[in-house]
Amino acid sequence: MPVALNGGDRLEDVEEPERSSLEAGDNCPEFVVLLDVKGKIGYVSPAVKVVLGYLPEIAIGKRAIDFVKSEDRERCAIHLQQALENSAAIEPSPTYRVRDSRGCWCKIEVTCTSLATTLGGGLALACRLDLSHRQQAEELLREERDFIAAVLEMAGALVLVLDRQGRIVRFNRACESLTQYSFEEVKGKCVWDLFLIPQEIAAVREVFDRLLSSQRAIEYENYWQAKDGARYLISWSNTVLRDRSGNVKYTIAAGLDVTEHQRLEEMRCALQKEKELNQLQSRFFTMASHQFRTPLTTILLSAHALERSVENASISKRLANIDRIQSAARSLTQTLSDILTISRAETGHLEFDPHPLDLDIFCRDILSKTRQEAGKNHRLTLTVRGEVYGVAIDENLLRRTIENLLANAIQYSPEGSEISLCLQGNARGVKLSIGDRGLGIPRSDLSHVFNAFYRGSNVEDIPGVGLGLTVVKKCVELHGGKISLSSEEGMGTTVTVKIPKSARIAKN
Repeated sequence: MPVALNGGDRLEDVEEPERSSLEAGDNCPEFVVLLDVKGKIGYVSPAVKVVLGYLPEIAIGKRAIDFVKSEDRERCAIHLQQALENSAAIEPSPTYRVRDSRGCWCKIEVTCTSLATTLGGGLALACRLDLSHRQQAEELLREERDFIAAVLEMAGALVLVLDRQGRIVRFNRACESLTQYSFEEVKGKCVWDLFLIPQEIAAVREVFDRLLSSQRAIEYENYWQAKDGARYLISWSNTVLRDRSGNVKYTIAAGLDVTEHQRLEEMRCALQKEKELNQLQSRFFTMASHQFRTPLTTILLSAHALERSVENASISKRLANIDRIQSAARSLTQTLSDILTISRAETGHLEFDPHPLDLDIFCRDILSKTRQEAGKNHRLTLTVRGEVYGVAIDENLLRRTIENLLANAIQYSPEGSEISLCLQGNARGVKLSIGDRGLGIPRSDLSHVFNAFYRGSNVEDIPGVGLGLTVVKKCVELHGGKISLSSEEGMGTTVTVKIPKSARIAKN
């Protein structure tokens, strides 16, 4: 006997024969829905929980059409109306997209039967999941899963998937080949208990924690240790896989073995250092053959002249020869002193004794002595701005710094030109600038000017060793300071030294 159910009726109100027919649907793989004449749900069989994930009581009292996708609702409404007006079932049974409890759309095949009875009429809907659609979707999903699995297995990159606890849930063939562990051996074990070297475990766990809390991918490198003890440097790119609630479910890491690349890079760096050392030696021997030979020749010739003219030469000629000997000796002494300073600085044995210094008085004293040596050939000026007292300075090293920079400016500037020394102090420290309007430095040489024995390509005919700026840089760095140089060929050069007031003094 057909059964109708009004909005206020309950299953218990239905007569016994009708109840038996309804309860028979409780164990069906499909589910049954009873609607009143207004299309509201009065009963849903428990099987709806299996098919769509809903508890039956959630749907009671709601319109059936509200569960249908909007694009299908008009067609569904016509179907339901036709079923109410015609007691015969509509063939073939139409299919509608219905939302399940996860928010996914499922194709449901609906067979409608009119329940025009004394209870007020309505519809009985036999709802069956369109298994052909599901099977097709599952087949496509299976094919896609198999395809991805094949790609991961055949990929040359290491592919590692971890759960939230860091346990291994995927370990591709490349991982097996590198580590000599099979997936079965490592499955479910924490990655930091297997491959990591002890000193990197904390850092890797920190990266893992950042992945769990971050929205962005992370790249890093660490070593993996294989079963035989061999170590490999791996460069990793990491991301995460989230569930529908946005929580991280898995971390996915793709890695490349860069051990050989690192070895080649180390070899390249070693070869580059060897090349630089050879160039340095070549420059040193070139410099030594000229800069040492010239003053030594001067000393020998002058000494020989003195020896030959002991009785006949005038006092002025003797003094001139003595002066040449002394000048050549000073040149040799300065060159050897510069070489020794650089060597001590690089080995950490350069004496360094900073103490508060009045830089205004200090710089004026240096300029006064430099003017006497330079004579009237150059105009030397000093400008002081701000507070320049109390900065911790090693007096000997700063004196060598300023004297070297002034000597360079004088040597490479035309006679009569101005050479300026500007001293500026503030709360952070002091800045010292020495500028000239001399030859300037070619652009191609600027990146090499602080290298030992390097000289600009436009000063080959001017005597020099190429150590002055190297010495200056070492002296400045011991103070925790910085040195910079700006120059334009034919326009002049400015060297700027910055020494911090409160920064940590560099250690030998």
